[in-house]
Amino acid sequence: PEALEMLDGIREFFGSVVTVNNWRLGGQFSFRGYRPPSYSAKSSPMGSAHRIGAAFDMDISRHTAEEARQKILENQENPLLVHIMRMEADVRWLHCDTLETGKPRIYLFHA
Repeated sequence: PEALEMLDGIREFFGSVVTVNNWRLGGQFSFRGYRPPSYSAKSSPMGSAHRIGAAFDMDISRHTAEEARQKILENQENPLLVHIMRMEADVRWLHCDTLETGKPRIYLFHA
């Protein structure tokens, strides 16, 4: 439930269209949320938050991924962003997940 609340909060915070999966509309994205055991693309050695339904990769309209990451970090105490615990750094999409890190608030990681 926290991952869906996180996604809703991001959409409301930015007031923009958030694209996760778009394959039903002819787009290229199909596994940017939950990834079933049959999904075979590269995954982190520590496992993937996607496999337990705790992560989303997304694009925010009118923002680059880096702009979105910076805006989230600058506003991380906003109640709409409370469920974001980790974000992936240096990628062209916005990855946010709810995995607890033991660190204060949002942790940036490199895959």
